[in-house]
Amino acid sequence: MHKRRKRLRLPIAMAVGALTAGGLATVQFTALADSGAGAADVARQRDFAAAAAEYDIPVNVLLGLAYQESGWGAHGALPSADGGFGPMHLTDVTPEMMAGGAAGA
Repeated sequence: MHKRRKRLRLPIAMAVGALTAGGLATVQFTALADSGAGAADVARQRDFAAAAAEYDIPVNVLLGLAYQESGWGAHGALPSADGGFGPMHLTDVTPEMMAGGAAGA
């Protein structure tokens, strides 16, 4: 029984090594594919950095809030199913609309 365990160790180690190497290669190629940030992405990042500086909010907090609100979902010029626009999921609801019940909330 002891010899059988030794015979299984090498094939198992080779299989684990091959799977690990394959996984690492996939991660590297995925990172390379995602690293090509377009001009719109760079501009958006600059806009977030400027807003964070203007309102004295850490940029990571602002980015986290935007992700929480929209999940980075892009709807173009159309509103989302909840009526929000853009990465901050902005709406045209005013405090008066909220108080009067006309906000749809």
